[in-house]
Amino acid sequence: MKRVLVFSLLPFLLFFSCSIEKIGWPESTNEMRPWVRWHWMANAVDAEQFTYVDMGAKRVEIKGSWDVDFIEGGTVLPENITTENLTSWTILEDTETRRFAGTARYTIKFEWNENTSLALLNLGDVKDCARVKLNEKVMGSLLGPTYMVKVDNLINGVKLLEIEVTNVAANRIRDYDIRGVVWKKFHRKLGDFVDIDYRPFDASGWDIREAGLLGPVGLTPIR
Repeated sequence: MKRVLVFSLLPFLLFFSCSIEKIGWPESTNEMRPWVRWHWMANAVDAEQFTYVDMGAKRVEIKGSWDVDFIEGGTVLPENITTENLTSWTILEDTETRRFAGTARYTIKFEWNENTSLALLNLGDVKDCARVKLNEKVMGSLLGPTYMVKVDNLINGVKLLEIEVTNVAANRIRDYDIRGVVWKKFHRKLGDFVDIDYRPFDASGWDIREAGLLGPVGLTPIR
């Protein structure tokens, strides 16, 4: 029975191997981004080629005045600022930023004069996750480790870019333990809250973590 099955499949396998050579899949390259996926449904589909980003293309840096608005979180919302230098919000003059955990919105207007409406937006370094909106259109949420997203609504003229960045709660927990705030409110049946060495958990000795949009931010045209 096994021999009959093998011989019955042999013509199909030979036909399939010959067909694969005629498909002409695009060559795999290091420039393929996470959104490039291959789908195989047991037969080749006659469709348009994938769009690939030429990472060697000229990158358009987004520079200028960023409005930074702290919109949600705590312990206290820091004062809003305007800056031309993207850096961790924990080193700003307002000391409340050093213990803040939450979301800040970065807003900037920039000029786009390229002959394409498609581009790869690269946020550079982000601490820790970001939600991107371009010209009132939500482009997606980015969790890392890279912070890139394809945008498709770039028309020549002034554009509005909004990036909401949320950091982790480490700086806020650190501040709570420094000030002796009772925040470890767990059901007793879960046991004591301990660290990796089974000692009482204490974040007061933690270093302050970087937070916010660190950049650099830029667009690589897709033609």
